[in-house]
Amino acid sequence: MRSPLAIVIIGLIACSCSSTDDSPPAANSLVVEGAASPSTIAGSGSPADTLLIADATGADTTGADTTPGGSAEPATPRNETPLPGGTYRTDKVAGPIVPITFELPVDGFYTMAEEGFLSVMSDPSGSETLMTVTEVDNSLVFNTPTIAFDQLADPAYTETVTEPAPNDLLAWLAGRPGVEAGPIVDTTVAGLPARSMTYSIGAFDGATPCVPDDDRACHATLSAPITGLAQLYFTGDSGTLSELHLGGHRFAVDVADRPLAAEVAESLTFTVEPPDTAPAAAEPVPFTGPHRAGATYYSERSSGGLYLLAGFEGISTAESFLRTSQLRLEAEGVTCLVISDVANSVWRGVLYTEPVPLVSPPMPDDLIAAITGLEPLTIVTPAFPLDLNGTSATAIDVAADSDEVVILDRSLGVPPGMTLRFVEVPRPDGDGNDLISVVLGSPCEAVLATIELAPSGRD
Repeated sequence: MRSPLAIVIIGLIACSCSSTDDSPPAANSLVVEGAASPSTIAGSGSPADTLLIADATGADTTGADTTPGGSAEPATPRNETPLPGGTYRTDKVAGPIVPITFELPVDGFYTMAEEGFLSVMSDPSGSETLMTVTEVDNSLVFNTPTIAFDQLADPAYTETVTEPAPNDLLAWLAGRPGVEAGPIVDTTVAGLPARSMTYSIGAFDGATPCVPDDDRACHATLSAPITGLAQLYFTGDSGTLSELHLGGHRFAVDVADRPLAAEVAESLTFTVEPPDTAPAAAEPVPFTGPHRAGATYYSERSSGGLYLLAGFEGISTAESFLRTSQLRLEAEGVTCLVISDVANSVWRGVLYTEPVPLVSPPMPDDLIAAITGLEPLTIVTPAFPLDLNGTSATAIDVAADSDEVVILDRSLGVPPGMTLRFVEVPRPDGDGNDLISVVLGSPCEAVLATIELAPSGRD
């Protein structure tokens, strides 16, 4: 039996989200359990069906220890380092809140660990993928099983063939052409409640090869816009797909019908590890989806500390991706509050219609003063001090005259017709400040009034 999927690197240029080339890179590494001091193993991959068709510059190429105490080597998505048998741990799928451990039963397996994605393979070509774990809400799905492979690096094309992951990934896959699926059943994965189904991939009308030098018909499924990975099934593939929820995240575990695949999957553990500074009753803020009224949430999106906030009816976490370093909340489908990690953001201060400069300007030391000086904005309330539940902050209320004014990256701005309050808050864990924006008159004003800051509580 072939692999349950092939992994195609389509590059960050094909990302349909709001990230930019200035986005911080993601580490591509695994941590060896039980080492005297934490050592990293380079994530591996470079399957034969993995083709670099755009510059995947988001990979960390700064190096990682290849063995405990080993020398530094580049850790890129195309690394081909086989791993020794043992227990491994990664927080690249869902961040530090839900670390994942798994065991490799024999020497010589390969892994790929990326933001929102983990794959275990028994060969470097990728033709024998054993298991994948995907953060579903960190992914998009292809709305057609047939894609023009040579156009995936074009963002305009990619946007036409992708959409947010559905609420029920199993039912979505079962309804795809050429897919023969078993019944969806309640089960457990890694000791956690889950839903599961078996599947096999067959031929369907219009099926064509989509990977150069491979004449097998393929079926495009998931797209990871942050890492630039596209997942493809091929005719004849079969396995078991499960979905589970933990720590505010939704995971899909895909186990191939291959020797040792079930053994690797049975070794999986998912553990919620809240930061030490989070209140005992606090929950991780949902990665995406509705909040629960009366709940106390914590967010680790900022590298400078922990944000505590209350849950309200009608408030949801907007679709977002791990690397954005932003928590975006919405009400009735409209973004109404954003907490931005300024240390991992890029200053813009331009109209949305203006081209992005090739070299980004430096981040201002005084964000409120910089916002005050933006000519396209109307100052509704000049800068004023604001006590944010014990944290001394500075705020300003502004509106855009006609076109949207972009403040940070391409995803934080002032749309016309709205008045926004920007709050500059000191980062508990280090130098500099973070930036909170809230739409005045929106339900998110009540959320802003509950925000507290605390140290991150992690080493």
